[in-house]
Amino acid sequence: MDNQEEMLYSPAEVERQLGVKGSTLRNYAKAYENVYGGLYRGTRNERLWPAEALRRLDAARRLLQSGQAVSLEAALGALAKGDAEVSSVLAEVRQPEPMMLVLEELRALRQEVGEMRQENATLREQLQALPAPQEPSQAEYVARLEQLYAEADKRAQYAVDELKRRDLGAQPKHRGWWPWGKR
Repeated sequence: MDNQEEMLYSPAEVERQLGVKGSTLRNYAKAYENVYGGLYRGTRNERLWPAEALRRLDAARRLLQSGQAVSLEAALGALAKGDAEVSSVLAEVRQPEPMMLVLEELRALRQEVGEMRQENATLREQLQALPAPQEPSQAEYVARLEQLYAEADKRAQYAVDELKRRDLGAQPKHRGWWPWGKR
């Protein structure tokens, strides 16, 4: 832990690498710190995991899964003592490299792109299966034009009638409500 250039992993990165949730990782951290001492702490007091700690945790999990230890803390203790059987498990655990993390993320992104392409192809097929919009027939055009002409004729006739009424000085059809006579 004395090497300044040593790669330190955030809790989120460790969760992703080990495939565990945050609460499980906190339990792992307590067991690890009981055996090996405290982990580095970040600016927000979060634990920072060196690569060696990740290898130890992975090896301890393998010991636990193989039945060679009854708890994670016992497996970590066996690793700390350097038992012969345990050292073979530790040798199998490879160090997580930054390029491996990038490669894993790239694979996940490629899979996501492949799924999106498949979805896009499915949507295109559905779009092509839809019926094409129908153009209105000539008879429908003619009927609509006649309707518009009739409406325009009504408006024009109303405007002509209004102009005639104003020009001839015609009186409005009703008188106002005021009782004192003409305007």
